[in-house]
Amino acid sequence: MARGAGLPLVRDGVAQVFIQIAPRVMEGDRKLPPGATAADKEAESERQRLRESARDLARCLEKISGARIEILTNSPASSPALKPILIGELAIQRFGPPAQKSPYRQGWRLVANAQGIGLAGESDEASSYAVYELLDQLGCRWFLPGDLGEVLPESRTVLIAAQDISAVPGTLSRHIWYADEAFRRRNRQGGFKLSAGHALEISGYLRKEQLAAHPDWNAEIDGKRSLNGRYCWANPEVSDALADAIIARLDKTPARTVSLSPDDGARFCECARCRALDAGDWDDSMNQVSSTDRFVHFCNRIATRVTRKHPDVLFGFLAYVQYTRPPVRERLHPNLVPLIAPITYCRAHAMTDPQCSSRQQLRRIAEGWGRTSETIAYYNYMFHLAEVAVPYPMMRQMSEELPLLYRNKVKLWNPETMPNFESILPGMWLA
Repeated sequence: MARGAGLPLVRDGVAQVFIQIAPRVMEGDRKLPPGATAADKEAESERQRLRESARDLARCLEKISGARIEILTNSPASSPALKPILIGELAIQRFGPPAQKSPYRQGWRLVANAQGIGLAGESDEASSYAVYELLDQLGCRWFLPGDLGEVLPESRTVLIAAQDISAVPGTLSRHIWYADEAFRRRNRQGGFKLSAGHALEISGYLRKEQLAAHPDWNAEIDGKRSLNGRYCWANPEVSDALADAIIARLDKTPARTVSLSPDDGARFCECARCRALDAGDWDDSMNQVSSTDRFVHFCNRIATRVTRKHPDVLFGFLAYVQYTRPPVRERLHPNLVPLIAPITYCRAHAMTDPQCSSRQQLRRIAEGWGRTSETIAYYNYMFHLAEVAVPYPMMRQMSEELPLLYRNKVKLWNPETMPNFESILPGMWLA
């Protein structure tokens, strides 16, 4: 249960440790005030996550060994026989912060020595990663949400190897659909939450009155411009108006990320100005010329204008339907983060399969986007669209594709799943 000789957490069913954590972490859920910012909500969510992680640690150790492990929020009066498992800021006070840092405070540290055990992080979420690193070393696994997915070892004596490791996750973001909070926490999902969903037209940036007053702001479809829910991406007045509206919203409600993705669908402006911005790159999956260059041109204008006032905001956008392929002519603004969403491509094979032309095209698409930006997101469809209930573990696909994607600068991983996790087991956990 440990990597070589180690320190006892439980010996012959008797606890050798107690858990100590700051009182603020163990408080009940807080009701945030009406004016709470996104940062306030995120901090509260992380605090709750660390609280539940500490409870999980005590619960799992008891289920493994039968020994009850106390969770204390202050130093015990006397505990000469017990060593502390210090979590969060208490671990940092004793052992110091993680040696590795992350842009989004995901660095963590696990220390186990004669002084006790420290589970520390740059944030409450990162401290939670350290908790589950310890449990992972003990052999604890959660293969799907709920009690059925929990697999814990059994041993009256529990040892943890003496060690001092610091690390950061290999990705900036890991978010799987339909996972409950416990599954997310236990499998160390989390990180930066890129905003890249369908949002642009339904976000309220442009009012109907504005669009009615400026008919040429609306997309031309079937030779007509109307309030059709689409914008003319080639019209600089549209990108300027959207940028100004985004700036006004950020001035009022700061955010780290804004989505520039249009609403779902595959019908966009057909005017001559928009078509002139296309680069002539043919999209076989959509049987038409790719619209990526015109869309990136449009996003670049918005990003350039907004970042003059809000230089750190990141703009997520889907690389989707006829704008899935990478741009040919346009170069991405450094604050743009494409989220590849290959909905029109095969899901049954790996990108490394030479017999699948669709997946081979997708490989070239991933490599092409990797040449355009230092930060790519990937929206993997982790279910079989033709029959969602069919067993579909995707083990080979994920094991071969994820390293390829990471080599091509995919740093945010956001797979879409169905609720029926059991049809993909054990692929979801392995991925």
